[in-house]
Amino acid sequence: MPSLITQLSFSLFIVFLLGCLGLLLHCSNPVKAQTEAQAAPIPDRRSLLNQLWQADTILVVYGDHQAAAYSELLATVQLNRRGKTVILRGRKASEVSAAEMARVPSLLLGTWMGNPWIKHGLSRLPIQLAANGIHFDDISFSTQETIFKLFPYPNPENPQMPIFFITGNKEEAIIQFLKENHGQDWGDIFWGSWGYELYDQGQPKILGYLSDTSWQMDKRIHYAFLKNGDTLANTKHFTFINQQADLTPTAVQQLQAACEANYERILAFTGAKDPSLSIPYHLYPSSEAKGLQLKNTTVAQVDHKTKTAYVVTAEWFSGISQHLESALLLREVLGTPKWLPFEKGLATFLNPGWFEKGYHHWAQRLYHADALPTLNQLQQDQWWETTSELVKTISAATFVDFLIAHWGKDEFLKAYTHWTPQTAEMATLIPFWETFKASRFKEEAIIVSNKLNLPYCKGFNFAHEGYRVYNGYGSAQALQSMEKLRQLGTNVIGLVPYSFMRDPNTPSPIPNVEGPGMENDESTVFSHYHAKTLGLATMLKPQIWLGGSWPGDISFDTDEKWHTFFDYYSRWIIHYALLAEIHHFDILCIGVEFVKATTQQPEEWRKLIARIRQVYSGPITYAANWGEEFEQLSFWKDLDYIGLNCYYPLSKAEQSNKKVLAAAFKEVMKKAEKVSREAQRPLLFTEIGFRSIQSPWINPHAEAEGRAFNEDHQDWCYETVFKAIEGKDWVHGIFWWKWPSYLEYQGRENTSFTPNKKKAEETVRRYFGK
Repeated sequence: MPSLITQLSFSLFIVFLLGCLGLLLHCSNPVKAQTEAQAAPIPDRRSLLNQLWQADTILVVYGDHQAAAYSELLATVQLNRRGKTVILRGRKASEVSAAEMARVPSLLLGTWMGNPWIKHGLSRLPIQLAANGIHFDDISFSTQETIFKLFPYPNPENPQMPIFFITGNKEEAIIQFLKENHGQDWGDIFWGSWGYELYDQGQPKILGYLSDTSWQMDKRIHYAFLKNGDTLANTKHFTFINQQADLTPTAVQQLQAACEANYERILAFTGAKDPSLSIPYHLYPSSEAKGLQLKNTTVAQVDHKTKTAYVVTAEWFSGISQHLESALLLREVLGTPKWLPFEKGLATFLNPGWFEKGYHHWAQRLYHADALPTLNQLQQDQWWETTSELVKTISAATFVDFLIAHWGKDEFLKAYTHWTPQTAEMATLIPFWETFKASRFKEEAIIVSNKLNLPYCKGFNFAHEGYRVYNGYGSAQALQSMEKLRQLGTNVIGLVPYSFMRDPNTPSPIPNVEGPGMENDESTVFSHYHAKTLGLATMLKPQIWLGGSWPGDISFDTDEKWHTFFDYYSRWIIHYALLAEIHHFDILCIGVEFVKATTQQPEEWRKLIARIRQVYSGPITYAANWGEEFEQLSFWKDLDYIGLNCYYPLSKAEQSNKKVLAAAFKEVMKKAEKVSREAQRPLLFTEIGFRSIQSPWINPHAEAEGRAFNEDHQDWCYETVFKAIEGKDWVHGIFWWKWPSYLEYQGRENTSFTPNKKKAEETVRRYFGK
C-alpha cells in the first residue's frame, strides 16, 4: 500500500497536468476565452454611454463588398458633441482586429454576410440572421428593406466598451436608410436612439430596450407596430390609413367629410383647378403613438416630399382641427411661398374650426392682452425663432387676414409666392395694421369671472421624469401613474412643463420646448386630458430651470434689462395662458419662486396679471418661495389664490420627533394664515415636500447629499403637515412635491421626494381618503 506522502505527490502531479491542459485549451480556444471574458461583470447602459461621451474617436466597421459606398457616405458625415468634433474612423471588416475594436466605441454596418463581425457580436441576442431574412422576437422579416439597429451593447471583445449595430438584408438598403434617416449628422444614432429598432420598408415595426442588467429584451419597454397600415377608407382626395387609432365608423365618416370639405374650401378660395391630389392620411391614437413611430409628437404634420399627412385623432386634442393637410394643397395650387409664414397663416385663416373656434377667437384674446406682434417683430427672424408655435400660427393668420383685407384677395394671391416683408413697405403698413387690429378685434374677448370653481385640492405636482416619449407626459405609463394617484384619493394634479434660462442676470428668450420626450405642449395637454378622464382637476404650472442657480436669483442692474426680461417672460407665460384657456385647465400658476423679480418689480407683475386675465378666464395663482417672498409679496390681492412653496425648516436637529415637528409647523401655519387673512385670499400649498432621507426636516428643499434612505422620517413630515392643515378654512388644499410620470422611477429605496411605494404613500391614502 503506497504511503500517504506518495499519494499526495501523485495527486499534486495530476492537478498540475490538468492545470497545464486547461491553460493550453484556454490559449488555443478563443471562443472559450471570450466566454470567460463575458462572464466578467457586465456594465449597465449608463456606464457604456459614459464611455461614449468620453471618446474622441468612434470606429466604424463595414463589409468589404460595399466598402467604397460606405466610405463615401462616411466622408460626408459630421459628429459633434457639445461643440467638440468626434472622429468617425471607417475600416473594412477584414482589416479590423478584435484588439482594435476593444479599445474604442464601435459601430458595425452592413449585412451579416458582408460584415462577419455583426453575426459574431449579435450571437447572445434573440435575433437570428439568415439568408432568408432577419428573425427577431419570433417574427421573420424577409424584405430587402428590413433594417435592425442596436444601441448601445457591451462589446464582446471588451464588455466595458459600447458597440452599436445597423444591419439588414441588403447592403444598398442599409446605405439608403442611413442617407434618408440620418443624413450628414449621425448624432441621433449614438445619443438619440432606442435600445433596439427594427424597420421594414421605411416604417418602424419594433422599438424597445434591453435590460440594464441581463442585456436581454425588456418587455416592459417593447413596442410592436406590426398591424399598422390598414386602409380605413378612401375618398376622392384622401386615403385614411390606420396606425392603431381606435375610431368608430361614425368618426371615420366625420373625418372623411371634414377633410373633403376643407379641400373644397381651399379650391373655392384660390379659384384653382383641382390638382386631384390623393393624400395618404395616417391616423394615430395619441401623441405617444405618433412620437414612438415618427420621433415627432406634434398632433399634425405633413411631408411635402411624399405629400403625406400624419394626424393624431384623439377626440379631445385632435390634429384634425388644424387641417394641416391644407399646406399640401396650397403648395400644389399656389406654389411654395418665399415667406413661409404665408402658408401657415393662410391654411389657418381658411379653417373655421381651428382649435374649435377658429383663429379669430384666439387672436382676439391675444390682441386684448397686447400679445399680437408688431410689424417690426413680424419681419425679424428672432421673433419667429423664439415665439411659440401656437402664437406664431395665430399671428401668421392675422397678418394674412390683414393683407387680404388691405390688398384684396386677388392681389394677395398674386403676391403669395414672391412677397417678403421689406422694412420700407412694412413701415407704410403700420397705421393700417393697427387700425385693422383695433377694428377686427374691438370687442372684449373675456368677461373675467371671480367665481372660483376649483375643488379643495388634494393633489401632487405631477413631474415629467422620464424624458422619453414612452414614460413622460402624454404616455400610457403616465396615465398608469395617474391612475394610482386617483386610487390614493388625489383629486387634482399640477402639470409642470419646464423651460430654461442660462444666466439669471442676463435676459434672454425663454423657449417653449418642442422635442419628443420633452414637456412639450402636446404631451402636457395629453396628460391634462388623461387626468380629466380620471376625474382629476388640473393646474398648469410652467417653471424656469437655471443650471447652477434658481429663479430666485433672477435680477438685473438696469431698467432696460428688466424691460427685456418681462418682454420675454410675458411672451412665454401668455403662451401657457392661451394653452390653458384652449384646453380648459382648472387653474393657472403664472410663476414660481421669482424672489427678487417679484419683490423688486411688483408693478410689472401687476401689468402681467392684467394681460393674462385677457387670455385665460380661470383662476390664477403664483407660487411664492417660503420666507421673505411669500410673507412680503405685495400683489396677492391681484390673484385668486395665494400660492406657497413651503420648505420652511422644521428642526435643526438630526434626531427629532413628531411633537417637535408639529410645534414647528404650527409656527409656519401662523405665518401662512396671517398672509391669507390680510390678502383675503385662500391659500394653496403649491409645493411642499420631503425627501425620504435621514432628517429631511432640517432643510426640506435640499438635495439628498449622500444622506441615507429613511422612509419613516419622510412619513413623519407628511403626517405633521396633514394634521396641521386639517379643518383650516383659509387653506384650499395642497400640491405635494412630487409624483413621477412613471411608477418605476428610481426604484423602491430612492431618496427622492416621491412617496411612491414608501410608507408616506399610505399616509396620503388615509388623509386624502377622508
